[in-house]
Amino acid sequence: MISRILSTKFSLDSSILDFVALRNEPNINRIMVLSEQHDLGYCFIIPHSVWVELDRPQTPENVRKILPKFIKTMPVALNPQEIERMLTLFQVAAGNAQSKNIISDLQHVAESAKYGNYLITVDKRLLNRKDKVREVFPGLTVIEPIEALQTLEQAIRMCSKEIQIQVY
Repeated sequence: MISRILSTKFSLDSSILDFVALRNEPNINRIMVLSEQHDLGYCFIIPHSVWVELDRPQTPENVRKILPKFIKTMPVALNPQEIERMLTLFQVAAGNAQSKNIISDLQHVAESAKYGNYLITVDKRLLNRKDKVREVFPGLTVIEPIEALQTLEQAIRMCSKEIQIQVY
């Protein structure tokens, strides 16, 4: 029943998928267990720009095997407002990073903002700029796995209470 009312959407950065595949990060492991227990696979999104990165020959086979668990977004162009926001974020968040290194990250951010509430990552460059991301893309919060787990557990608790209220 929770799967029908939980509307929280988590976009996954490519850095997270290695942990999912290797099962070597406790918070990610717990998120995946909760996802399976409550049939929440639809809550986890892989933005198209991340999918493109993963569709390269150097992507490990164990990562490729887990991809069908998640929703893949379609290649959709960003609208003018989203492009403007992405460029604004580039100007304020680029720092010393080379353009080619940050453009793909910003594409992930823009697509995540289009489809989800959260972007789960371990990318320190993104995490260090999460306040700037939130300022430019107000509907998106960049979070670490522990924060994602806490958010998911809280959402499940709230949905469980809502179900109990509806039953009585």
